[in-house]
Amino acid sequence: MKTLFYLVILLSTLYSFSQNAETLKNFESIESNIGAKIHIVKNKTHKIAISSAPDTSSFIYWEVENGNLKIRSKTSNLNYETIEITIYTPSLQVLALSNGGVITMDEKFSRLQSLVVSAGDRAIVDLSNIEFNTLITTSSDTGEVRYKSVNTLVRSSKE
Repeated sequence: MKTLFYLVILLSTLYSFSQNAETLKNFESIESNIGAKIHIVKNKTHKIAISSAPDTSSFIYWEVENGNLKIRSKTSNLNYETIEITIYTPSLQVLALSNGGVITMDEKFSRLQSLVVSAGDRAIVDLSNIEFNTLITTSSDTGEVRYKSVNTLVRSSKE
């Protein structure tokens, strides 16, 4: 009986989270000022999916304007720890994150030609699994951009 009770509690908790998915207009940049976890996945289409508790998902909104996907919140009093956003896009040129969020990217983006990244106010942009030809970063306040170094040509010879 105790096991059944815990199973019912677990299932009701899982179903209390909602996920909204939406196809978007084309974009080449992403800008977010909410403290959510954002994962960017390489895909043929532009889409966004939000996984969160039902009482928080209605406060998150997004729009694509001039090729820029903007993710915002209608209130500053949200618990962003329960919000996970997945963004699907075939390519990306600019990332800007502030207010404590965390962005990660799918390693299928590796060997990006060029990426411009901005992180501010406790935001973390983790690109440690991506290779770049050119990476331009800006961080302010307590923002952080994590990346691995650009490929280095090492010449060695044996005598």
